[in-house]
Amino acid sequence: ALFGCTDENASNYNINATVSGACEYTPPQEFSFSQSLTQASYVFGSVEINGVQVDSDSWVGAFNGSTCVGARKWDTSLCNNDKCEIIVMGGEGQFEGLIPIFKIMDASGSIHLARSIDENLVISYYGSNYIETLSSCDDVDVDGICDDVDDCIGSYDACGVCNGQGAVYGNTGCCEDVVDECNKCNGQGAVYGD
Repeated sequence: ALFGCTDENASNYNINATVSGACEYTPPQEFSFSQSLTQASYVFGSVEINGVQVDSDSWVGAFNGSTCVGARKWDTSLCNNDKCEIIVMGGEGQFEGLIPIFKIMDASGSIHLARSIDENLVISYYGSNYIETLSSCDDVDVDGICDDVDDCIGSYDACGVCNGQGAVYGNTGCCEDVVDECNKCNGQGAVYGD
């Protein structure tokens, strides 16, 4: 018996292998990342898109902002007890204490933002996190925050108001309330005798 990868789609496919061993896959460009000696792991019990388990052609990636810091093809038959892990890469102290953004790429190539209800997502290098379920979520404003926990679906204006109008009257400040005909924020209007 010759051990080796028997999956023709893997980057380390061995045509002579008779017993399947560990296969390696080249991630899609959007999920490419650089190796590092400083690492942390995230083990997932399940990964879902719209409540349905992803198939073996899907990818899961961990991101710091727009930078992919780890990814894996989500073929649970190649994982330990059907629970796969992502190894998150980074330089010493570079991402320590941050919470990675997870994304799922389905077999069609569509990318979905994902989140977990578990709160233990902070990167602790050389540590390991177990997350029961990673689920896709909506992110209408594409800010990397799932809409159901996003405090602003849209953008903040110069005044720090979600989807606000910005500086309403000149450069004297911000007013998100009603400006009366005297150009006063929350004013009473033309009050005679004043």
